[in-house]
Amino acid sequence: MDVYAMPHESEAADGVEKVDCHFVVVGVDKKEAERRKDELVEVLKTYPEPERLAGGPSYIEVGAEIGDQGSALELFALGQVLGMWKVLTPKEIGVYGPEADDLAGRGFVLMSGWKSK
Repeated sequence: MDVYAMPHESEAADGVEKVDCHFVVVGVDKKEAERRKDELVEVLKTYPEPERLAGGPSYIEVGAEIGDQGSALELFALGQVLGMWKVLTPKEIGVYGPEADDLAGRGFVLMSGWKSK
């Protein structure tokens, strides 16, 4: 059974950038994100093990820290839109279909890494 509790990416409003996070496409309002970027940076500085962010953690690891894997994917998309990191998915290495789903399910949806300045 599939449950779709969010709008389809085709319904994204103008000004929303779409980021493919394998499981979902996350829409980010770039203007609002840029307005609050400093706030995000301050929150990221409190991450329990900041060196893990620099290493490019998976959505599973970040989800465990923040309490929700879906929120981790949203965070990954937000950071990509702000130019802080890139979201890496199986597609980035040319893997599609069931093999991509298997890789993603095992954690191969990552952020490329971020370090506080």
